[in-house]
Amino acid sequence: MTHDPAPDLHITENPAWVFLHPEGIYTTRVRLIGSTILHFSIEADRPVTLELFEKELLLKVLHDSGLDNDRKFYVIWNLDLVRDFSHSYKKGIAEILLNTKPNLPLAVFYNIRPELQVTVDTLQAIMPDYIHLATAETRDEAVRTVTSFLSGTISAPEPPEDPMTVSKNCFLAATARIGWLSLYNQPIYVPYKNHPASAYLAALEDLQKDLEEKKNAHRKQLAAALRKKQDLLNARNRLLDLQEEKKVQLKKQADDERQHMQKTIAAKSKEIERAASAVGEKRGQIRDLYAQVSHSGIPDAMRKKLLATCEHLIETELNEKKIDLVLTSNDSRFLTRLQEKHPDLNKRELKICLMIKLSFDTRDIATTLGISRRGMESIRYRMHKKIGLNRHQSIKNYLNSIMETSE
Repeated sequence: MTHDPAPDLHITENPAWVFLHPEGIYTTRVRLIGSTILHFSIEADRPVTLELFEKELLLKVLHDSGLDNDRKFYVIWNLDLVRDFSHSYKKGIAEILLNTKPNLPLAVFYNIRPELQVTVDTLQAIMPDYIHLATAETRDEAVRTVTSFLSGTISAPEPPEDPMTVSKNCFLAATARIGWLSLYNQPIYVPYKNHPASAYLAALEDLQKDLEEKKNAHRKQLAAALRKKQDLLNARNRLLDLQEEKKVQLKKQADDERQHMQKTIAAKSKEIERAASAVGEKRGQIRDLYAQVSHSGIPDAMRKKLLATCEHLIETELNEKKIDLVLTSNDSRFLTRLQEKHPDLNKRELKICLMIKLSFDTRDIATTLGISRRGMESIRYRMHKKIGLNRHQSIKNYLNSIMETSE
């Protein structure tokens, strides 16, 4: 705590009563003079524009000083390094004066720069009736103004009666409401027609009406844009709902098809089991028949013929099992003859040879084997070489010739 030699009042400083601009351009510092006077000052290297209104700083100082809870306080403000207020700053001052209604009977600005005078006059014009704004040249003069006001030596200034001053204040207050607070529906006092300020105030009134219309039009456009956005959002949500419904339907359809497929596969599996059982039973019957014929007392010529038939049936069954195709007697004889001539052919190659002989095209053979057409062409080329044919010989003609030479 320090002692102020000019008026006999103590000055209280607090390191927390400071606002530093985010970019370090300036610092706002508050000191408490006596018990009720807040002294605001700006610290900077050069004159600055105040950008961010220090509302939180003001509230903290009032709380720390015990001046909150609607207790009276007074403000003196050193403006020697302030060249202007930003729009945001002006709005902040106006809002705290008009909305929070602080218990501030008197504020004194001193060291006002010429370029800031119009702004100070405008602030004075929008001050509520219970707040008075005075100006001074120095801090000591500002402090004396407050102490004289407290002691009753000086009283609050009377409202101006001069018509030009009244018109000027009306004009400045209207510009502040319009420019700082975006208030376009406040009445503007327009004096009688021949008054020197009548034209200016009437023009300002027209401007306020135009801005109000523009504001309403913008509000309608914004409302329309919001409705359109909501409509688009609703449409998007409906589309998403439809897509979700379709997804559910497709999933159900896929599940139904999968269940149907599983049932079909199960049924086919049973059929295959029955067929395999029947084939096995048939194979056993053929072998039993073969054994019976072998030991029967029938004539040799008849016995040999029956045994050959049984052997052919057994061979056909073995060939079918080997290549997984249902064979005719001729098909079985062809495969037997082909294996005799080319024992190095594997099961797949035997199957391909039979399908080539039966005039299946390359695409159908590839589909049956579950391979691509190009893959089938590659296999056919290798078989061509494996069988020992030159590139001018047809593999189909060669396979057809096998049965002809066997006969």
